[in-house]
Amino acid sequence: MSLRILHHLLLPLCALSALLPFGSQALTIGTGPLNGVYYPTGGAICRVLNADHALHGDSCTVQSTRGSMANLKALDKGDVQLALVQSDVLHHALHGTGPFSGQGANNELRSLFRLYQESLTLLAAPNSGITTLADIEGKRVYPGNKGAGEQITSQALMAAMGWQPGQFAAYQLKSDSEPLEGLCDGSLDAAFVVAGHPSLAVGDLISRCKVRLIPIEGEQIDTLLKQHPYYQRSRIAANLYPGQTTAINNIGMSAELVALASLPDPIVRTVRDTLLARVKQFSRLHP
Repeated sequence: MSLRILHHLLLPLCALSALLPFGSQALTIGTGPLNGVYYPTGGAICRVLNADHALHGDSCTVQSTRGSMANLKALDKGDVQLALVQSDVLHHALHGTGPFSGQGANNELRSLFRLYQESLTLLAAPNSGITTLADIEGKRVYPGNKGAGEQITSQALMAAMGWQPGQFAAYQLKSDSEPLEGLCDGSLDAAFVVAGHPSLAVGDLISRCKVRLIPIEGEQIDTLLKQHPYYQRSRIAANLYPGQTTAINNIGMSAELVALASLPDPIVRTVRDTLLARVKQFSRLHP
């Protein structure tokens, strides 16, 4: 089943769980944009939990968000009870480093599952002349969605390369909701996204606008991986996207299912036990 078809199948299922809860309460998962992978992943989790009536009167629903950073804020406010979060963002939140350096360590965060590997992905506009990572210097480069945590990862990469913000050309997004459209209309040369592959959004850009995948590799990247154990080597397998006949190296991290320590133990056990018991069914719900 294609990712596009699966995406459209999951949307009504998730909407139905939000409209027709089994009980008076709901377990809500903070996910990501509708065209990303976090959203259907959250939908798959809810589908398994709701199909088994595992929550005993409560229902599982999904909430579309901007991504990891937004999910941690929603988790802290109590707007969601579970959240999908990049492992590098989670590391910084747990230790009070990076973007959380002014907030101190968050000792209340707990990871229930490491779900799948996602990767920092570099996309280049078809007429940008970019064929390697080094080629983006001086270009109009979108560092990623701040709310999704992509900027945390891309900034770590740029620091490893020895680049400063002033070494890149200015750009202006035409749409905050669709920033990657700049790769199609010529207002951007390159952009970073964090995604599990295959990604509906990435596949759409490649098919519709001839956007290209650029490898993230080299000595500086090797050093970055040695210094930060929450990153690992990753690659986009060959033939996942139109015209992509070879594997593409990049930086990987994991997508984590996260909760606060205050989430009642019976709910934590139910979520873990149900997903483990239905792991084959769960994995079949998304490529």
